[in-house]
Amino acid sequence: MSSIKIYPPNQLPSEGVTDVQFAIWKEELEVYLEIEDKFQKFLPGGRYATWTAAETNEERITGLRRQT
Repeated sequence: MSSIKIYPPNQLPSEGVTDVQFAIWKEELEVYLEIEDKFQKFLPGGRYATWTAAETNEERITGLRRQT
């Protein structure tokens, strides 16, 4: 069985991005996040599904839980 390595999308430029370019980038990012195990705990249904960006709140993970 072969496996395919999915890489994260490149960072978007700060300006000049079209709606189509953004939609493609967003889709690539969603696929990458869903496939990478290390991000599962931050997605809906994960251990830390409720969080805010670090820029908004340094203590961004609500209900920090112990590893079991």
